[in-house]
Amino acid sequence: MSALKLDAEAAQNIADTFAGCRALILEDEIGAEMKTALEDAGCESVDLFETGDAALAALGEHAYDVLVLDRINPGIEGLEVLDRVRRRPNGLKTDPDVPALVYSLLGGEEQRIHGLIARGADDYVPKPATSEELVARVAAQLRRRKPTMRSKGWTCAPLEIDPDTKEARCNGRLLQLTSREADILVELYKERGNPLSQSMLWDRCWIGKGWSHFPEEFANTVDQAIKRLRKSLKRQCPDIPDDYHPLVTNIWAQGFALRNLAGLEGGR
Repeated sequence: MSALKLDAEAAQNIADTFAGCRALILEDEIGAEMKTALEDAGCESVDLFETGDAALAALGEHAYDVLVLDRINPGIEGLEVLDRVRRRPNGLKTDPDVPALVYSLLGGEEQRIHGLIARGADDYVPKPATSEELVARVAAQLRRRKPTMRSKGWTCAPLEIDPDTKEARCNGRLLQLTSREADILVELYKERGNPLSQSMLWDRCWIGKGWSHFPEEFANTVDQAIKRLRKSLKRQCPDIPDDYHPLVTNIWAQGFALRNLAGLEGGR
């Protein structure tokens, strides 16, 4: 499968994920860029507010599918807005369990943990981040609400992956992978061909497993781990034709994804 076809498939997956989505952004500096990025990704509508008070008023009028909240803004700050949504108050049309991402300059470990655990955010993105990174993270949260969609027409057979045991087999043969390789493979498998960015992989496969922060070289560390995983899969999956390798593909400006093997004979 060509890189162009992979990019086209990833773009379609993103478009399907955002179809019908209504998003709310609370951001008083770069909100216009974020709004454009989500609209370009396929969001049906994106409402931008610079103050927490205005955002809360909108939450009482409309049912939103995802929230992107800055922590520091005029009026009621982003985490307080999220608190009020999570408390299940009367008068808000937005579901209290709506996926919410916090995007903030306050990106230290304690601040991230506080936002995720104590305040109920689903993701916490330190500034600065690219528009592609934000789109990927919003898409990941939306896909968790649409689990059936992400598996449509997708398979990695004859590669078999058990997310619980983190064991992988190719036509029944157990693959010998390092714990890091297994972690990465499982996370990519869970996404069913949808891309994960470098920082999303770092969040899921490094944070809490010997790392508690994002070092300056984290992107290179992820890239090197992906290279090792690709070599392991190529060496241990000789039944999969060379045309389908690398099994972990690079989707331009979006991240890494596990290749769809639906067209492979015997892979259904």
